[in-house]
Amino acid sequence: MLTFLSTLFLLAGIQGILLAVLLFNKKKNHNANIFLSLGILALSVDLFAVFYEVNEYFYQYPHFLGLTFGFPLVYGPLFYFYTRFLVVPGSKFKAKDFIHFIPFLLLVLYMVPSLLMNGEEKIQYVLSIFSGNQIDYIIFGHLKPLHGIVYVVFTIKLINRHNEKIKNSFSNIEKVNLSWLKNLFIGMIAVWGIVIITVLIDDFFQQYAFKYDLAIYFSISILIYGIGYMGLNQPEIFNQEDEILTTRPNGADKLEPETAGYKKSGLSDSSAEKISNDLLNLFNNEKPYLDSELTLGKLAVMLNVSPHNLSEVINSKLKQNFYELVNGYRVEEVKRKLQSPEYDMYSILGIAYESGFNSKTSFNTIFKKYVGQTPSDYKRMNVKK
Repeated sequence: MLTFLSTLFLLAGIQGILLAVLLFNKKKNHNANIFLSLGILALSVDLFAVFYEVNEYFYQYPHFLGLTFGFPLVYGPLFYFYTRFLVVPGSKFKAKDFIHFIPFLLLVLYMVPSLLMNGEEKIQYVLSIFSGNQIDYIIFGHLKPLHGIVYVVFTIKLINRHNEKIKNSFSNIEKVNLSWLKNLFIGMIAVWGIVIITVLIDDFFQQYAFKYDLAIYFSISILIYGIGYMGLNQPEIFNQEDEILTTRPNGADKLEPETAGYKKSGLSDSSAEKISNDLLNLFNNEKPYLDSELTLGKLAVMLNVSPHNLSEVINSKLKQNFYELVNGYRVEEVKRKLQSPEYDMYSILGIAYESGFNSKTSFNTIFKKYVGQTPSDYKRMNVKK
């Protein structure tokens, strides 16, 4: 079993290195992928280290001992910045952002004396850590999973904010939301959960249990494959025309609350009323919502207004976001077509696609939210044969 796991760690580490290289050279979402590739690289090196330890190569090559001990303190920041750069295209890594890596650097500095020991001293020192005789390393072992969980929570909050914000710009969000990445971070929570369980087991038995650490690295191996697959297949999050509502002026890279921008827009009440009336007339007469790729930018061009002012009107006058407005009309269009003899030969899903939806899952979810029934239940109870 141990041989199987050590081979798995080696293969996953090699796979991780290849994925890191591919992601680093991938042009789409390049800035974000730099952080993803660094994260996968660190995980891969960590797997090589456990392969080295499982096979007890440290007796022959002791100077590699401890080199990856601080790596868990870089995983959180690297994946956090990966997500942030996906959410805010064109954002830059600034000098102040290095603060996120201070815990890692401090731990490395603390470890310098042990890293400079000769081979025999280093083996004895590491064995004393394994036996639980080094209180400082026990403390570090408890702090690392806490540090990781905090960053995962911060990152998931960032994803949730993004997924809410894009509803001001897109009518169909399946291709631009980060739900796939959220699922990946839930996987990371599971990994950190295993780490915490391992720490508690160590505390309970008062002795380092390497066999439980193998569960951590087994889950990391799976995580590398998951990250690689998701990263290589990630969509381009934004089109240029829609970035106006996802970035701040002057190249700042923090998301700005929509209402804060509206206070400074200078849009008069009469102008807002006119835009609102023009918008409703356009929806009722020309039905732009039938376009499954309709965005705020496209709609703004049709109305000859700025996307920012249009978003303000939808939020303040109609008390909805763009996503809710468009899909509300689409639901009404589906209901109308279900009762029209012209569409008797269409399936419910076919009618949904004809009405602007582009996903069965999102259609069913949205329809039930607006109507309180599934599409099939609605047709059975409300459509006359």
